[in-house]
Amino acid sequence: MVVPIAPRHPAPAGRGVDDGQQAGFSLVEMIVAMFLLAVLALAVLPLLIGVTRSGAVNEQVVAANALAAGRLATMRNAFPDDGDNACEGGAGSVRDSVQVDVPEPESGLLSAVHVGSCPPVFPGTVVVTSCVYEQDASPAADPASPCPRSNSLATLVTRVVVTS
Repeated sequence: MVVPIAPRHPAPAGRGVDDGQQAGFSLVEMIVAMFLLAVLALAVLPLLIGVTRSGAVNEQVVAANALAAGRLATMRNAFPDDGDNACEGGAGSVRDSVQVDVPEPESGLLSAVHVGSCPPVFPGTVVVTSCVYEQDASPAADPASPCPRSNSLATLVTRVVVTS
């Protein structure tokens, strides 16, 4: 006769024994998992907000750089290096081309083109500065600054050859 050997520690009911019930997660395990997911979401949320804000700022800086470069390109085209460019002296001179607070309708930004002082001898070069800033920017603290307002988003500088 064969005597069956009983296990030393019988498995508790519902755990590890296939008694027709499906094994799954308990309510406590589900609540713990949801809590951990909520904590992870709260940790990632500030990163997502920061990325969104920096993307908007970068888009505005790119638009400001493009506007400043466009203003300088206009000056360079109006006063080519091999042309007869007058520094001062009326219409058509480089110093007469100063532009302040020119609105850009597409981006809502303001631009300014500042022309430096004329050289003591000719031919020489004049420094031309293009600044782009937001419409609500406050006036510059330094009146000698080439940018009429503070908090410039983009400032680009070039030189123009003048012959008289």
